[in-house]
Amino acid sequence: MNLSVLERRIRPEVVGHTLVGTTAPPLTDSAPGYDEVTGAVHRLLADSPSPMSVMEIAYRLGMPRAAVATSITALVRRRGGPLVQLSPAEPSPGFLRQAVSALTGDRTCHPVAGLASAKVLVTGPPRSGVSTLVGTAAGHPPVRLLEEIPDRGGQLRSYCLEQGAVEVAPTGRLHLLAAPPPALFDVLWVDMTRGASALLILVHSYRPWEAVPVLNAARDTRLPYVVVVNHVEGDHPDPRAVSERLGVDPDLLHITDVRSRTAARSVLARVLRRVEARRHTSDRSPVGRH
Repeated sequence: MNLSVLERRIRPEVVGHTLVGTTAPPLTDSAPGYDEVTGAVHRLLADSPSPMSVMEIAYRLGMPRAAVATSITALVRRRGGPLVQLSPAEPSPGFLRQAVSALTGDRTCHPVAGLASAKVLVTGPPRSGVSTLVGTAAGHPPVRLLEEIPDRGGQLRSYCLEQGAVEVAPTGRLHLLAAPPPALFDVLWVDMTRGASALLILVHSYRPWEAVPVLNAARDTRLPYVVVVNHVEGDHPDPRAVSERLGVDPDLLHITDVRSRTAARSVLARVLRRVEARRHTSDRSPVGRH
């Protein structure tokens, strides 16, 4: 067993979009390290014809994501050998290329080995079309999960997370996570950006300045992003005026109607190409070669 495999066994990175598949039938609840909750997670995976994300498991079992992640970690770290397999923390170049093909309708096939998953975080000011874009682009109705988290004053507040998915391969999915603006839940923002490959920032065509705090938080993540101006009927946004108001390069601006599946998936393909381009640049730089 090489070091990277051993590290994943000891400290597996389990996040909301991690794909999980079972490698063995369920055990009895009396097995060491196999409690009732862990058994419920394992049985659900064993009964599923395809791998499931952590978020989907939490939704199906009515459990918090943290509890599901703890159970999955126990299934991976089991002394007798792992009972589940996980998608890698970072998607491969082949998976990203296949995801772009799936989004654009290109029939070119790029091999995807084993479980594979990537996450694009979709956020923006209230009523900017975040949920609409996720629902439109996804292949199936998004999973909605209600959780509670303390706000800045320590009071518990409920929030709803929506996760849609685009099937990239039989064992690979691109997950789209609709998240509240970072100004509302700073702690949640850190959690949501963990493991993300890129961001889509939605903007009102007639109130672009409302997206400035979100855009600033997105820049702090240093992740690739694209600004999406939600263009609806009757609106005639000026791309140059919007880019100047937000202080973003016009190449990062995309004006579209997020109610169109073709348009929504085109935006996703565009941001994934930015992920590919950044990785390519990093690999060719002297730092990237060390």
